[in-house]
Amino acid sequence: MLALGLAATLGACASQEAWETRLDADHPLVGRVWDRNAGAFIDPATLPARLADAEFVLLGEKHDNSDHQRLAARLVGEIAGARSFGTIGFEFLKSDRQAEIDAGARDLGGAFAPYVRIADAARARGARIAALNAPDALVRDVRTKGLDALDDAARRRLALDQPLDPSSEAAIAKDMRDSHCGMLPETAIPGMVAIQRLWDAHMAGQARAAAMLGDRRALLVVGANHARSDRGIPAMLARQAPGTRSLSLAFLEVAKGRDGPADYARNYDAAALPFDFVWFTPRASDGDPCAAFRRPSR
Repeated sequence: MLALGLAATLGACASQEAWETRLDADHPLVGRVWDRNAGAFIDPATLPARLADAEFVLLGEKHDNSDHQRLAARLVGEIAGARSFGTIGFEFLKSDRQAEIDAGARDLGGAFAPYVRIADAARARGARIAALNAPDALVRDVRTKGLDALDDAARRRLALDQPLDPSSEAAIAKDMRDSHCGMLPETAIPGMVAIQRLWDAHMAGQARAAAMLGDRRALLVVGANHARSDRGIPAMLARQAPGTRSLSLAFLEVAKGRDGPADYARNYDAAALPFDFVWFTPRASDGDPCAAFRRPSR
C-alpha cells in the first residue's frame, strides 16, 4: 500500500520527468532505476518503500547536477514521512559546525547552497540535520601524519585500527590518481588514501551517533563514491556496527553509447555497479573535468 500511495508523487519517471539538466535527456536509461540485487529495472515509485526498511539509506549524488539534489529532496521527503527517519546527514557539513546547525543556521557556505531544498524537505518532516564530515583541522593532520593523527580510542571507534588489505589500498590509491586526473605527485597518494578512509569512517561514525539521538535510523546525502557499498560508508557502517542494515542509491549521469547498467560499472573499477540501486539522469555538463588540474599556477 505504501508504494501505491507514493506512486502519484514518484510516478513521473523517464519521459515524464521534468529534468533540470538536459544533456542526453533522450538517452534510453534516463529516468530508469536499476535494482542491482534483482538484476532488473524497477518503477521509481517503489523506491521509498524499498529503502524505508534500512537503518541507514545513502543517497549518492554528483555535486554539480541539480537533478540529483532535486530527486534526493523528493526521496528525503517521502522516505522520512513514510518511516520516520529522524536524521538527515550531509557530507558537505563539517561535524564541528553541528551546534550552528542545531541552532537553525541556514548560511552554511556556498558549497551547501544546492542542498538547501533537501534540508528543507528534511525539516518539513521534523528530521534533524546532521553534519557528517570531518573538521578541516583533522583532515589536515591526517594528510601529513596519516591515521596516526587519531588517538588509539578514535581509531578503534571508527574501525580504522586495522590496515587495509593491499588490494583495497591499491584501489583507493587508483581512485585518488584518477579523480585528480593523474596530477597528484606520488608522495601525496598515501595521505589522500588516509583522508578517504577518514572521510568514510568519520561520516559513518557521525551518522551512527546522530541516529542514536532519534530513532536509530538516518538518511545520508553524500557523493556517489562515498555511497558505494563495497568500500564506502556502507562498508564502514558494517565494520563499526556489524549487522547494520544499509542500502545505497546512486544518481548516475548517462553517457552516449553506454546503454546498459553494466556499462557504468567501469566508472568504479568494479565488475558490477557498487550500489543497491541506481537512478539514471541526464548530464549537467560536457566540460572537461580535468581542465582545472591542467591550468598553470600563477
